[in-house]
Amino acid sequence: MPETYDSAKHDIGLKYSGTTYGLMLAQEEYEYNGVKNTRPVYQTLIDEYIAEQQATGQPGYEHLPVEKELSFVQSSYRSGFGQEFYDALDPERYNTSIGMDLRHKGMAILSNEETGLAVPSTTAPTAWCEFNDELYVAFGIYLRKLNGSGNGWTAVKTFTSPITDMKVFADGYMYIAVESTQIIEDCEDAWTSGADATASLDTGDYKVGSGSCKLVGAGVNLGAILAYENFSSTDFSSFTGISLWIKSSVTVAAADLVLALDDTNNCVSPVESISIPALTAGKWTKIYARMADPSNCSAIVSVGLEYNANVADTTIHLDDIRAESSYWYMDTGENFTQSDLSVAPHDSFAKYFQPVGATMWKHLSVHNLYSATDPSNIGGANWSGVTEVDTPNYDILKLLSNGTTLVIKKEDRTFYLDTSGNVQILIEEMKHLSADTTGTSGTYWQGKYYIPCGAQSLIEYDGGTISWRSPSKYSSSISTFNGKVQAVTGDEEYLFAIIDNSSSVEVLAGRSEVISGSTRWVWHPLQEFTLEGCSLAFVSSVYQKRLWVGSTSGSNNIFYIPLPAGYGDIVNDANIKVPTSGTHYFETPKLHYNFQGDLKTAIKITVELGHSWDTDIYFECWSKMGDGSYVDVGDLKGTSGTRIATLYFAANTTDRNLQLKFVGKTDASGTTPILLWYDLRAILYPTRRNLTACTVRAADNIKDKAGNTMSTTAAEIRTYLEAARDATYPVDFEDLWSTAKKVRVLALRGQPFSTIHKQAKGENIEEHFHLLLEEVRVA
Repeated sequence: MPETYDSAKHDIGLKYSGTTYGLMLAQEEYEYNGVKNTRPVYQTLIDEYIAEQQATGQPGYEHLPVEKELSFVQSSYRSGFGQEFYDALDPERYNTSIGMDLRHKGMAILSNEETGLAVPSTTAPTAWCEFNDELYVAFGIYLRKLNGSGNGWTAVKTFTSPITDMKVFADGYMYIAVESTQIIEDCEDAWTSGADATASLDTGDYKVGSGSCKLVGAGVNLGAILAYENFSSTDFSSFTGISLWIKSSVTVAAADLVLALDDTNNCVSPVESISIPALTAGKWTKIYARMADPSNCSAIVSVGLEYNANVADTTIHLDDIRAESSYWYMDTGENFTQSDLSVAPHDSFAKYFQPVGATMWKHLSVHNLYSATDPSNIGGANWSGVTEVDTPNYDILKLLSNGTTLVIKKEDRTFYLDTSGNVQILIEEMKHLSADTTGTSGTYWQGKYYIPCGAQSLIEYDGGTISWRSPSKYSSSISTFNGKVQAVTGDEEYLFAIIDNSSSVEVLAGRSEVISGSTRWVWHPLQEFTLEGCSLAFVSSVYQKRLWVGSTSGSNNIFYIPLPAGYGDIVNDANIKVPTSGTHYFETPKLHYNFQGDLKTAIKITVELGHSWDTDIYFECWSKMGDGSYVDVGDLKGTSGTRIATLYFAANTTDRNLQLKFVGKTDASGTTPILLWYDLRAILYPTRRNLTACTVRAADNIKDKAGNTMSTTAAEIRTYLEAARDATYPVDFEDLWSTAKKVRVLALRGQPFSTIHKQAKGENIEEHFHLLLEEVRVA
């Protein structure tokens, strides 16, 4: 009967079919101090972690024996940011960067720093335009141009209403659109009823705020004031017209209704009567109309609605009544003319402009477009009839063009006008992002449209192909770049995206790159600075090529970042201006040398510097182990004799992942430190594979350790060992010291699995089984 394992009797134990059986090891002779003895054939080994390999091809650091030394070298970073863990299939990526520029092959340098210019009267920028070799920027009602020194603003004109857009047209004028913030009546309370109507506040049907003025007519008489609202005396004489939201329960012809303004209470003797354009029954309409004589409106104290013709008992809603200003245009001598076009009530008003060839397009709230071939007063031509872009539920945010087609960015989708003037959908895919699509930015760059939308997204439209270029897609676990894309613009080489980051903005540069033979889009962070949101961004070469970034808050400066005059010799470019203070750095990915599960220890970092030796121009090197904190390793400066610099890691730097941060330092704004490559050496501490090599006897009548004959037969022992050899899961094993383990049976190199040892007369053959057992941890 087979014997179960007993450490006092048996050398080792092996489990078979639920029972651990005792086994005896073969003995070998040895001599010690001249005395011959025997011992079990049993060894414990540490396996080689990586099989010895024969290197072929070009010699390189990748052929270093990894159990002796690891080397990680990176000399190009053009694949962009966002790589948290190193990927051998994308070796030119890095993790993140603030204030460093890694776009250029073979080097990491400091980015040009931002410079802030004060804004007039704490007013945020609202529009910009290059005209007649000047850079004009609108700050609300203030029009300014960049001064001759490029470091401040020269006053040009102050307007009545904030400027919303500026565009140069083919007629040689710069057109200036304005939109009023001057409320005449907000319609947030009930008006006083007239004799022929009942006025009330409707909080269920309105366009702005939380309510509208509702008028229900009953026995309406011609010329009757349906309702009115009195207020403190206000001067509207500097405005040229009005706008308001209005809805009628029945169709109304043009001039049937009149908005009355009066310098006496209760609107008893209006000084200005403004005809309301035609209305469609049941439809809220934003209307614009000119005043007949604004000079009469210097002390208005009441507003009312009058039925002037075709009286009817109808229900009318009014909301958000404003005084409006007509658009302007300016010639090269900075002479200004305000539009007085009036064939249609809307003719002299505009919120946005966009020239398309010889046609000027304009936008008026909410979804209306109009066109003209001569928008000046000179030709006296009126604007076209309205083109409505989809529904009025979503506002137009931006007009764009490639020179031949008008593209319209709305809050929900992007549209275009075909050659017949019909509205067509350009980008449907952004519709599900409409709740967060509020930015007025978008650009046409290098033959493609770039449309920011949603909470994080940026769409590229290329002739019917939609690509998502959202910077947040290109990184993981980096919240810095997960904000809204608030503005996009570009120069001849790069698209620039401005991303919201709470009280700061992140400036990124992106484009398609050919890397390792394949074309891909990449993003590189360039700079970060304090800004309470971005209202606009643009590139201008007036005075100096610059990327301009304007805030949504008048408490912030408007900033510019110098851009290279040319990209051929970036470090010697005439526009270089790098920061001499602050912390500007890039982080490597978490480096694991393709052994992510095993510990390694950094021992030294070696770099080559590309700038001339200067003790004040260098890189700080910081290291981080796993998810710990960065520790200062030292300064990489080199010497006047060599631009190779080396630092050693004195502290314990053992972890599964090693990460570096290089901080650029300079005392000269015209000279950047240059990092060409780095080489991080480490030692690998792999998980050990413990092996046991032993020889087991398989014979009849084997003596155990106590000298007693075992009942287990040679055939039974052979069965146990062959079953262990063929097992598909680690088997239970008791070692020579009675320690229980799980093992896997391996082939013993250079040895057969079993050999015939001897055969005694009348007994089974005695075999010796040569086992190599790999210890396997399963819990």
